[in-house]
Amino acid sequence: MGARPKLAGHSVVARVTLDVAVRREFDYLVPAELESSVQEGTRVKVP
Repeated sequence: MGARPKLAGHSVVARVTLDVAVRREFDYLVPAELESSVQEGTRVKVP
């Protein structure tokens, strides 16, 4: 997962690639309580 820097006071956004037959990436807002633990390459659960 590639985390992006904060954008003008907004939350951190994570770009997520799924290991399924979907040919696109998804962007998710990272909950404030998890922002400090987000790193590129981290596995995440996607709803």
